[in-house]
Amino acid sequence: MAHMADDPVIVAAKAELRRELRRRREELDVDQRGAGSAAICAALQRMIEPTATVMLYLAIRSEVDLAAFVAGHPGPIVSPRVQGKRLVPVPYDEGRAVVVSPFGVPEPVGEPVDPATIDVVCVPGLAFDRAGGRLGYGAGFYDRFLPSVRPGVRTIGIGFSIQVVERVPVDDHDRMLDLILTEEGIVGGAAAGNRS
Repeated sequence: MAHMADDPVIVAAKAELRRELRRRREELDVDQRGAGSAAICAALQRMIEPTATVMLYLAIRSEVDLAAFVAGHPGPIVSPRVQGKRLVPVPYDEGRAVVVSPFGVPEPVGEPVDPATIDVVCVPGLAFDRAGGRLGYGAGFYDRFLPSVRPGVRTIGIGFSIQVVERVPVDDHDRMLDLILTEEGIVGGAAAGNRS
């Protein structure tokens, strides 16, 4: 979903990068994705306080799978559900029912919680850069959601190392992320001092 003020050059660059990065991620084999996901989940467990309320996505297709983190995190977990043009956080755990949205994304069933209760947001994407730039799937849901969390909430871009590029084309409305985490560890982000 393009925004009215989007620069056409940036829109075109994003579309090309989305195609390339989707292909690149889907070329990883099942073992590579599994090992990468396990390493990322282990790093999240070390980084995140046990009592923290964590918002994370439920993986589809070739995304990093955070199920092992869900299984091991003793604190509250919420996952996003699309309502209209916005995301709402809904409690999630391994046994909770999910439904598949019109976007093909599994979403938890239940009553939304206040975004102010969230301590950490794990953000999916197709591409990331070391300055904290993120290229999502194009609907702008996270760019609209992140301003609703309280100041100081840590935002962590989650992806495989092959999803890190030199520079993600960004518009004014694109939100920079605090950290970018891959199977190789923290590779950048605004809080990691990589903003140019």
